[in-house]
Amino acid sequence: MIIHIKGSRQIWTTKKTYPSRVHKDTENYFITVFDNNRFESYTMQKNKRSMEERLNVNTGKELYQSALFDLLIPTAGGYRHALAGNYIFDRRHAQGGEYYNGFDSDLNIVTSNSDLFAHEFCQFWDTSILAGEGMFSEVISYSNNTDCATAPKPSAYAYVYFNNDYHANDEF
Repeated sequence: MIIHIKGSRQIWTTKKTYPSRVHKDTENYFITVFDNNRFESYTMQKNKRSMEERLNVNTGKELYQSALFDLLIPTAGGYRHALAGNYIFDRRHAQGGEYYNGFDSDLNIVTSNSDLFAHEFCQFWDTSILAGEGMFSEVISYSNNTDCATAPKPSAYAYVYFNNDYHANDEF
């Protein structure tokens, strides 16, 4: 599908359809968007309720509370189906005397049948964006100082994590 928006042209292509491991009876669509400059990729879902659940997740009520979602990883030979867990937490409200300056967000990516390594992913990561009702107005905050690495998981496969920090002045 080709979309023209304010003089910009985007080409949307469905690359693969596959079943969700997170949402029962839901098909996922792996979609790429090309705007004559760069590619972006998205996972969309046929089931409207599942898509809304994916977009409107609840995390951050407790430290390390995360939401799982499907992730399809392009490889030279095809794709690898992975699960990603994302959590967002305002560390300024942490319990037990712990103090951390601002929001913290981790994105953890794991597969059920193979190791994942940072050198496969870090080069493709750009930024993470938080958006929502802020203390004074709506806030859109972009991550900075992202740390990407491989982490061993006892009795399972290694996984990749992205540790994202956000601007301290963006108060939600």
